[in-house]
Amino acid sequence: MILEAKNITFQTKDGRKIVDSINLDVANKKSVGIIGMNGCGKTTLLKCLANLYEEATGDIHFLEKNIKEYSKKELAQKMAMMHQVNYFPFDFTVREIVEMGRYPFNEGKLNQSSEDVQYIESVMNLLQLNDKKQALFSTLSGGEKQRVLLARALAQTPELLILDEPTNHLDVYQQKLLLRLIKDLNITTLSVLHDLNLAYEFCDEIYMLKSGTVKYHGKTSDVMTEDTIKEVFNIDVALVTSPESKKKHIVIL
Repeated sequence: MILEAKNITFQTKDGRKIVDSINLDVANKKSVGIIGMNGCGKTTLLKCLANLYEEATGDIHFLEKNIKEYSKKELAQKMAMMHQVNYFPFDFTVREIVEMGRYPFNEGKLNQSSEDVQYIESVMNLLQLNDKKQALFSTLSGGEKQRVLLARALAQTPELLILDEPTNHLDVYQQKLLLRLIKDLNITTLSVLHDLNLAYEFCDEIYMLKSGTVKYHGKTSDVMTEDTIKEVFNIDVALVTSPESKKKHIVIL
């Protein structure tokens, strides 16, 4: 396993549990998704697993080592997180933002090594950003911004890529484009997704959360059923097979 988490719990100062005794595993090269209604603890769980909340309790092993034993730099060399909200105090260029992905490796040096340059050029080429190198981040479209943030994360050469609603604010075409790019990378991913059809199509395994706990977990096609979706999301759905693609789609009734 890349990541093994046992009894992960996070509560507010007033004692309200946002995440309650969650167990979660992520196997190598698997795409694992977390879904659930707004406020069920999805993003909080991701931040606990990325060791961003010191007050979280439980046991997390990442690459067979207790996550608390990693320094921030060591962890950033092996795990990257693409956040739902990104704020930059200055208007950086696309290349400058992608270069940030190499900060954990260059000891704060201003000059990039040949290895740094190689990784930066490689991910910018992969995500078709070469013609945007000097463009300011604020001038980009929503889809372009998400590709830049993904490129920054990939520049860290992570063994685990954590994604918090990576398709947020994107149109349908850009959503599928971004997730196909991620899927084709063939790396281990843990993602929070709000679109049920995207989760069904792109995730190998699913954790369905409700009120801070895991209600269902397993292979996506086994776990995401009409009954479980109704229980977790309080909506009636039908799983319909497309006559053209032969793929199943979730239709809200």
